[in-house]
Amino acid sequence: MAKRQLMQPPATQASKRYATLKTHRDPFLRRAIAAANVTIPSLMPPNAETEGPSYSSEDLPTPWQAVGARGVNNLGSKLMLALLPPEAPFFRLVLDQMAEKMIRERNAGDVPEEDTTGAIESGTSGVEQEVMDEIEQYGIRTTAFETTKQAVVAGNGLLHLDDEAPRMFRLNEFVCKRSPKGKVLEIITQQWLSMAALDPKLKKYVIDMPAATAVGDNDHEDTIALYTWVRRIGTQFHVHQEINDKVIEETIHKEHVNETSWIPLRLTKIDNEDYGRSLVEEYQGDLNSLDMLSQAIVQGAAAAAKVLFFTRPGGTTNATKIAQAPNGAFVKGDAKDITVLQLDKFADFSYAQTQADRIERRLSAVFLLASEMPRDAERVTAEEIRLIANELEDALGGAYSLFAQEFQLPVVRWAMARLRRKKILPAALVKSMTPKIVTGLEALGRNHDLRKLDVLVQGAQIFGPDAVAEYVMVGNWLARRAAALGIDMKGVLRSEEQVQKARQEQQAREQEAALGPETIRQAGAAAQAQQPQ
Repeated sequence: MAKRQLMQPPATQASKRYATLKTHRDPFLRRAIAAANVTIPSLMPPNAETEGPSYSSEDLPTPWQAVGARGVNNLGSKLMLALLPPEAPFFRLVLDQMAEKMIRERNAGDVPEEDTTGAIESGTSGVEQEVMDEIEQYGIRTTAFETTKQAVVAGNGLLHLDDEAPRMFRLNEFVCKRSPKGKVLEIITQQWLSMAALDPKLKKYVIDMPAATAVGDNDHEDTIALYTWVRRIGTQFHVHQEINDKVIEETIHKEHVNETSWIPLRLTKIDNEDYGRSLVEEYQGDLNSLDMLSQAIVQGAAAAAKVLFFTRPGGTTNATKIAQAPNGAFVKGDAKDITVLQLDKFADFSYAQTQADRIERRLSAVFLLASEMPRDAERVTAEEIRLIANELEDALGGAYSLFAQEFQLPVVRWAMARLRRKKILPAALVKSMTPKIVTGLEALGRNHDLRKLDVLVQGAQIFGPDAVAEYVMVGNWLARRAAALGIDMKGVLRSEEQVQKARQEQQAREQEAALGPETIRQAGAAAQAQQPQ
């Protein structure tokens, strides 16, 4: 990526702008910390609100119930599986009208219209597979899973598709500014780097560093803040980094808004708000109530399980002999002299357990814990992924569709731009193709086309096999079905010319077998005799 000077240098330093935008983010961050406390505290530890390096605290709070953690992991896993299905592309590439028109005009008269359609489908399918291979090789799944969990708990997360590897920023590590309709205008990330491990190229930016900038007591513990500022200007994002309020010249570059590597995610879209709201936040009351009830029940059960014996003062029974006597032995004494401590709280615990069970059932429905978990990803069928996508759409009220537009579509565009920069895909081809994300029941893109093709042929069977053979163009149907399956049919499917030639050869063999060799020999001799001498 070519480095170039910023067209419009920022009027202030990134650190000051970060501090300004941070005040708008902090209420969302506090709610995210509260949500993590009753689900998975490590996703947003309590010290995440403090300024400076945010390390996972050693004394993270431990929830008294596991429903929240199970729900977040389950929902995050299902979101990741539906957003990045392992079996087929989750998008379709559509040629723009001008490019498709040029192809059809070029083939007019030489290639039948239906053959051109099949060739276009096969070509776009091949490009889709190239894009999917690039996404898989990049290794985005693990980071995407962490990002979806952040979205469920904190409502927000920032995914950076760096040239080397993907990176996820938690809500306490970035600030964001959006337009009233949700368009990203500005992103600033804050990373804390160790001075000892600082890149030598960056050392020159920390000379005479103010004491307030660094944190720590010695060179091995000192850390310094690295700010990355992404600003939208027109149809481009202007990106640069700063250390010690100095712009790092080597990091200045621009990215087109449709090919950016910076993808801020949110679970819900609310107009006029820069950040999204989390699912856990919406059900915080139930999670807090379940946590308190679980604590009371567990602590009460522990107290009830404690066994204590009391002896009546002045009684005739010897407590030591009772304690030392073997099972079944006879000991002199009075049973009334010894009693056992009992809480007599069974009715109270029963009521608390009933309330806890009711809350747990409600939360299980919210986090889709009641439904059957998908099997291993390598064997998950297309139908199962379609059902998961539909279930997410119903349960999350359109959040899955929002992820399609704000996660899937940017990832596909970024991958296509990456392939173009690698010169694997021609720039003209990338420019002429528009990715289309298909959500809900159609979440598997071309697999939906495959199902339609099969249903069409199955429905035509009511007219009989002869009608199907008469009206269905088998070659084109196979080509389009192969495209839907994502199979490269080169060397597998015969062309129309090869099919005609094979038919003629077959007819010649059948005629030869019907006439017999002697008849053919006589006909050949007669034809030779008629030739002029």
